[in-house]
Amino acid sequence: VNQANSDCCAAVGHMVANNQFIERLNISDNPLTTSLGDTLGKAMAVNKSLVALNVASVGLVNASTLFAGLRPPLKALNVANNTCAPASWNVLGESMAAGLALSSLKVRSADMGNDGAAALAGGIRVHKCMASLEVSSCGLGAQGVVELLEAMGTSAAAEKVVLSENKISRAADMAANALKMLLKQRPGLVEVDLSECDLSGSDGDAFAEAIGHAKGLQSVDFSGNSFREESGVILKASLLKLYKAGNRVASVKYGRNSVEKLLVMDVMADDFDESEAEGAWLPDALDLSDSKPAAEVLEALANLLQADGCTLNEVTLNNNPMGKPPGLGRLPRGAAQPPPIIASLLKEPAARARLQTLSLHNAQLKDAGAVYIADFIKTAGWMIRDLDLGFNEIGDSGTTALAEAAAAPGNALVRLQLRLNRIRNEGAKKLADALHTDECVLEFLSISSNIVGTGGLRALMEAVPFCKTIATLELDGQKEAVWNEHDFSAGAKKLAGAIRDRSVDLPPLKVNTVAIDGMGHASQILDCGAVQTEYALKHKKSLLSFQDCLDISGALRGPFTPAEFEALVGGFGSVAGQAPSWLAADQMRRRAAYINHLQLSITKDRLDDFLESDADAAVEEIVIGVEKAMKTPNGTAWVLFKDEKSLEKVMKMYHDGRAAIYGSPFIISRAQPQISGDSSEGIDIQGDLAARAAREAARKADDKANVDALQAKVMEKQKNQKAAYGGSDMGVSHANTLGGQNLDGKGYGSKYDPGKPW
Repeated sequence: VNQANSDCCAAVGHMVANNQFIERLNISDNPLTTSLGDTLGKAMAVNKSLVALNVASVGLVNASTLFAGLRPPLKALNVANNTCAPASWNVLGESMAAGLALSSLKVRSADMGNDGAAALAGGIRVHKCMASLEVSSCGLGAQGVVELLEAMGTSAAAEKVVLSENKISRAADMAANALKMLLKQRPGLVEVDLSECDLSGSDGDAFAEAIGHAKGLQSVDFSGNSFREESGVILKASLLKLYKAGNRVASVKYGRNSVEKLLVMDVMADDFDESEAEGAWLPDALDLSDSKPAAEVLEALANLLQADGCTLNEVTLNNNPMGKPPGLGRLPRGAAQPPPIIASLLKEPAARARLQTLSLHNAQLKDAGAVYIADFIKTAGWMIRDLDLGFNEIGDSGTTALAEAAAAPGNALVRLQLRLNRIRNEGAKKLADALHTDECVLEFLSISSNIVGTGGLRALMEAVPFCKTIATLELDGQKEAVWNEHDFSAGAKKLAGAIRDRSVDLPPLKVNTVAIDGMGHASQILDCGAVQTEYALKHKKSLLSFQDCLDISGALRGPFTPAEFEALVGGFGSVAGQAPSWLAADQMRRRAAYINHLQLSITKDRLDDFLESDADAAVEEIVIGVEKAMKTPNGTAWVLFKDEKSLEKVMKMYHDGRAAIYGSPFIISRAQPQISGDSSEGIDIQGDLAARAAREAARKADDKANVDALQAKVMEKQKNQKAAYGGSDMGVSHANTLGGQNLDGKGYGSKYDPGKPW
């Protein structure tokens, strides 16, 4: 995740073509554009070492040239979040037919369609070695899904199939039969994801029945499909069938479907199987998000949890109302608060004893629900390990109860998620008190996006040294926080000391303090690798620098030859678009810097003024980088300083986070590659310097001449206006006031007669 653009494509291709040792390359999330396909495709055609390539989210509109260059030994390819036009998949199928034996392919949000799926399926059938196939949101219909499922049926290595977010409702029975055959043929298939595939009615029934034919399936995702109640009955029968055959599924995601008949037993039904009541058919992890289960369904789940054979320990009920019972209005003052809906699941001790992970994000719990859950940990010994109560309108009273639970003797709570609530200073301080106790075993604590002030933040930061288990503390996104610089600074210094003195035996620490209103530069004190700060986000570019890239490349491939380095920087010379030739001289490189991420409007004079005034550096020459085709600024610059001390000053300014013009930060880097041999031989460095200096002098002379001409024109205009008023200055003042009048006679839609007053 950096900001490498199309100008970097040639360098990437050069590295891949020349490095015959690199095995894995991840350049995802960079705006490299389709240009990458051309250069990288040619490089891949000669590379003999790369086995894994990740080019997700790089802006590939057409991947044909990239796919055409793919060769063995490449095994894993990730092109997620790239358009990849339909023709690209025909080319990939041809490359696979010609020898490319992929075992893993990840595609998402691509323009594949049924025809592209058919071409890809043909490639899979050639080598029969595809283990993991992910083709999500690619415009597939039932026909395309059938092609891919049948192709995966030919692969003895098949382990994972993800075809989510493809609308396969039409002819879904064909796709269900293809899935059934795949599950029968491939006992090694452990994961199937068909979430959000627009399956409902009888379509859902067919897929639920197909699952019962699996032999080694461990994870199935049918969430977001609007399965009806009958589908739940069929899925339960399939899971029960697998359990009896010794193939129990470990994870089931069934959110946004009808769940009542999946969990509620009909003991009066003719085909009722007593094994249903044993609960052993349930998975280890069950996700029922967005399914709106009634209290009756939760009670049925609680009964199954109490069964001796049940191993369910992780339940996700996100985006379901689990707080105040429906239809309950405002209670009289002093009336007892009824238990929340979630009580139907948690009220039985045997049911709680099973659950180790519970996610209730956006469950409308509020303070009352949080207190109810906390009481089970404090007083009933509930050994919950992972609890997500984010986005539940929990305030200080609910947070206080949860903090007491986290400090209760013998508790097992290692992860507490409280983001997007209404926690203020009081609740944060109670959590800090919990971190001070020996009983607290929290490893992860998040209060992101609440309204905690600096008093609460200080308390939490100061508590870090006292909690030996905490590894992640998320404090970011506090809005409307009460700002007190002394509070924050004191807590920051305490946390900084804790990071410095932290034992190597403790887990690595990560603290997030980004986006806290009012922090500003005060967070500079915490700027380090362990702490994410607003200061670093706004005032530093935490990206790979040019020198970082040179160091990595040198470590991977060894020193550059002089010719290779010249090609890397775009050639030496004095022509616009070329790098300055003084980069070829080692002594001059030692006082040179490369700058990128400049605003395109930044001129050479503005940059010179900034470096000399803000960093007290002596600049000898600045060469602004330009796009080779359009000759327009590209946001980069080469800078040669008069001495190495000036370079050190500028680098210190950058590392202090002060490298910003007009509030926009940029990257400053050294430019010291490893080069074998003398790279300056035969290059006229002084001649190039003189040529650029002459052009710069001519430019400044032209600018001065233009300014002088403009001033003369203004003076002449004022002279004429003064004459029109008989030598009075009134004409000049009146003309300045009516600034809309133009000398071309078009001001205010009327003709201007210089011989008459206004």
